[in-house]
Amino acid sequence: MPVASSASTTARRGVLGGAASLLAFATAVSYARPAVASPDAEVCRVAGLMVDGRAEIERHMEPYYDAVRFEYPPGTAARMRLLNEQHRELRDRLAVTPAASFEGWQAKARALLLWLTPGGDADVPTDPDQRLVLSLCRDLLAGRAA
Repeated sequence: MPVASSASTTARRGVLGGAASLLAFATAVSYARPAVASPDAEVCRVAGLMVDGRAEIERHMEPYYDAVRFEYPPGTAARMRLLNEQHRELRDRLAVTPAASFEGWQAKARALLLWLTPGGDADVPTDPDQRLVLSLCRDLLAGRAA
């Protein structure tokens, strides 16, 4: 696991602050879902692509989890670079696409969890602000629309 620099920690805190504000706003509005198609279809689609891409990256990495020194085969390395680039592009698109429903907020929370805990529960952040956002995302994903 790479160690975060102070610059990346500052950037992460900025993102986390924005995410916390968005999720706090979500608790202050109605969660009623309209009977028509979700207004957050694009948010859900982009978040789903992020989740699928991360799962593919994990499948490529899994055979190497126990290796101390290794190089990915050229085809695997190229595919992982492409997936990482796509992930960054999707993340940037998701960050500027507003979510208008509970479903959209949950999709964004799901995508944020990929970044906060790339290793799942074994990779819980030690930073108190990040743990708070992690907790908020988990609460949101466990909740239901009122």
